[in-house]
Amino acid sequence: MDISKSLEDIHDAIIAKYVVDFKSKKLKIYYENEEGKEFIVEFSDYLAHNFENVIIENIIFDIEEITIEKFIINNKDFLYDNLKYGFPILLPHNKGINDLKDILENQKYKVFEIFASTGLNGFVIAKNLKVLDWKMIQKEQEKSIDQYSTKRFIDLSKYITLKEEQTLKKLGINIGNKLCTEYEFDCLVMDAFFYRGERKRRESLGVSYREIKKIWDLLDKIEIEYKKNVAFC
Repeated sequence: MDISKSLEDIHDAIIAKYVVDFKSKKLKIYYENEEGKEFIVEFSDYLAHNFENVIIENIIFDIEEITIEKFIINNKDFLYDNLKYGFPILLPHNKGINDLKDILENQKYKVFEIFASTGLNGFVIAKNLKVLDWKMIQKEQEKSIDQYSTKRFIDLSKYITLKEEQTLKKLGINIGNKLCTEYEFDCLVMDAFFYRGERKRRESLGVSYREIKKIWDLLDKIEIEYKKNVAFC
């Protein structure tokens, strides 16, 4: 994989921050170069990383992909010391460095070495690397947040009848526009599911378990059909 061309603009750039999202298996390093351009180097299908010499002003020199074999040779002592702690991957006690090499190669992992002019250096084990425009990502996020609270596309009238609406009113939950935004739907979900732990309060308002269970099931169905199939676009 030749990543040198896509990384040209980040040479001698300052690292603003780095973030690891373990749930989505991504590590992102945010850079700003001398020209004021801002970039994100994103490692996806992330497995592990090791950074050293991290300071306030970390300046990158280069990022280079190396073979798994070279990675093992360059870090043999480090890996011997840390495999017992489950780094970079948890192995059975009878497995060692050769097994680690086979697993990383078979599962198509890559190793990216980070070289510094000053400060942060080390390596990231992941399957992919790409360079993103930081400002473009920010604009997309702002657009997404705006749509979250303004775009009406969830049609509650397909699911919630007058009877369910009356049940919700007993609980103090009023549905305004049945063509609602994602934000309005999430508020409705939180209000309705609040009564999962409030049996006495719910019963005092004249709502049976069967009635509220039907609403919970309907909200789950709406979330599946819109959030997963339509992906709340």
